[in-house]
Amino acid sequence: MGWKNVTDKARCKYLSIQFIWNKMKILVRNLDRTTTEEELRHLFEEFGTVRSCNLVMDKETGASKGFGFVEIPKPGEAKAAIKTLNNKIVGENKIRVKKAETKKPKDNL
Repeated sequence: MGWKNVTDKARCKYLSIQFIWNKMKILVRNLDRTTTEEELRHLFEEFGTVRSCNLVMDKETGASKGFGFVEIPKPGEAKAAIKTLNNKIVGENKIRVKKAETKKPKDNL
């Protein structure tokens, strides 16, 4: 399928950028090591649709490292979740919630 004209190609690129920008990845730290992905997802679903949710696990032991990421497509819902859940006691821990920063490429010097 070829592009009919430059406008179609530009429109597609614009929509792709909008799709990327219109979601927010959230970093959740200081989770209890027994917290499951299902529990984490449930905590954030109160604020809207959760596109993805994953805990970071130790490769050797398979145990949780105590942090994870949640992706919420609508920025307003994501911001509400961050504001409400940051410093909330979950289990026995005070979790820290913030917008995840984009990974910067490493310099090969």
